[in-house]
Amino acid sequence: IETDDNLNPLACPRCRCEEIKPDNVYCPYCGTFLHNVCLGEEPFGPTMSLKERVEHCSCNDEFLNGGYRYCPDCGCKTSYFEQGLLPDWEKEYNEYPFS
Repeated sequence: IETDDNLNPLACPRCRCEEIKPDNVYCPYCGTFLHNVCLGEEPFGPTMSLKERVEHCSCNDEFLNGGYRYCPDCGCKTSYFEQGLLPDWEKEYNEYPFS
């Protein structure tokens, strides 16, 4: 998922809307959580929003690379992977083998 130099998405990762601002938390059209961040350790309650999970995470609150499925600091899932915006790494690896 393409981001700018500050790791803000250039468009909504789900609906591809380009009318988003860096300070938007959710896409105003499809409701997707816009930034890729660590979600912290599971399990959380079933009604806890992604925003609440981010607030409870012990990692720093910086945005992550648009391709990260897991946090490089703690190994927890990222918001993009949790929302199904990125495929499982094995699926991607099998579709685009390096050798």
